[in-house]
Amino acid sequence: MDIVFSKSALKDLSAVYHYIANEGYPETAYAYSMRLVNAIERIAKLNLQFKPCRKEVWRKRGYACLVFERAYIISFKVIDAKIFVMRIVHGSRIQ
Repeated sequence: MDIVFSKSALKDLSAVYHYIANEGYPETAYAYSMRLVNAIERIAKLNLQFKPCRKEVWRKRGYACLVFERAYIISFKVIDAKIFVMRIVHGSRIQ
């Protein structure tokens, strides 16, 4: 499966990296960001089925969600053998 990141998801990923790096941990920021991307790649490789998101707005759009390391929610949609990553949001920011 191919992976396509929305502009919002790319901004989210960049924000995760910069938040950690700005705290003084650039190596940790890079490693964490790569683990996040690897988690998304595993979805594609394993062709796993995920439950719809709990957040009603995302669920209505047909998004599935993956909780990453108990901190970030990755929302995505599978269409025609492609994974569209829509958002990467810290769990504390979801209402």
